[in-house]
Amino acid sequence: MELVHSIEKVMSEWFKHLPFHLPEKARVWLGKNVWWIVIVGVVLSAWSIISSLRALFWADAFLQQAREFAAAMGVSMPQNGLVDVALWVSIVTFAVSILIEALAINPLKVMKKKGWDLLLAAMIVSVVGSLVSSLINGAIVGAIIGTVLGVAIGGFFLFEIRGQFVAAKPAKDKK
Repeated sequence: MELVHSIEKVMSEWFKHLPFHLPEKARVWLGKNVWWIVIVGVVLSAWSIISSLRALFWADAFLQQAREFAAAMGVSMPQNGLVDVALWVSIVTFAVSILIEALAINPLKVMKKKGWDLLLAAMIVSVVGSLVSSLINGAIVGAIIGTVLGVAIGGFFLFEIRGQFVAAKPAKDKK
């Protein structure tokens, strides 16, 4: 978590100096309700992963049959193993992000900083996974643009509610 806290410090400086912020009521509402929003996201994401895996296995079986048919006709079909690696990196990253977000639900419900930290960790895992997957595919420009957009949008909302989860510092004793 030390890495997450280091990244948090850097990112908080970025978002603190923005010329616009959500209204206070919106930030409070999001902070109090983020736990169930995360539940909805986790459920929909889990459903998405299951659907993606089914489609991936179907497509793989279809492509295998197409390769066999092409080979029987004397045509070779190129097979790019890096695409498969990039797909699996994306799926594993997505699954890890979902797991981290699921772990954040209870702490978010009771407004603990740990829940917010877990959401930031899930965002970091997602960003790193997306970058790695895109770079494996050779989509360097897309990786950079997607990462910047993802961090800007996700980070904006995450740091807008951060103040509700930051633990109050204890008062120093005067001696």
